[in-house]
Amino acid sequence: GPWVAEKLRQDPQRQVLPFEGYADAYAHRGYSFFMREGFKSASSLKSGSFVHEEGWTVRHSRSKVVAVPPGVEVTIFVRDPVDLAHLEQSAAGVHDLADLGAEYKQALVENVDQFYVTCSDAYLKKMNRSGDIACWEGWEFFVRARDAVFCCIVLRRSFIPPLCDSAQDLAVLLRCPAQGLDSDACHALLD
Repeated sequence: GPWVAEKLRQDPQRQVLPFEGYADAYAHRGYSFFMREGFKSASSLKSGSFVHEEGWTVRHSRSKVVAVPPGVEVTIFVRDPVDLAHLEQSAAGVHDLADLGAEYKQALVENVDQFYVTCSDAYLKKMNRSGDIACWEGWEFFVRARDAVFCCIVLRRSFIPPLCDSAQDLAVLLRCPAQGLDSDACHALLD
């Protein structure tokens, strides 16, 4: 039953630890996540924005070392939960993650004169750190503009316990200054 899942979650030998160079010290509106060490809250408010001022290097494609420039910003957006029945009846199209991803992309590029989309596709969430029984689905896109590169993953958590009758949308937006960013660094950011 549920008490078994809770007991397993509390067992230190069964906890998922952050990858090397990452920390588990980040949270926003009830969700916690791993991020590279060195990210700091962008403001004193609990805004869900985190900035890495120094940049970092990462080994990519087994041997190549890639430099990620300073000023990378990660922003977490968490929408309020909605009833699944309301989501299914929505005429606004928010029931479709591709449409929701398109809304985020449109908001990002609204004031950008030149950009191109290099990826816009379904996203597979790969890790379940807490034994969550909810259903997760996702959509991702990658936009390259003159001044910045954006990577966004839109996630929908459906059938949220205990009643399994609600859904909640989240978006993780990574913004990286484009200056000094080559295609290898872009691939490293996507990974």
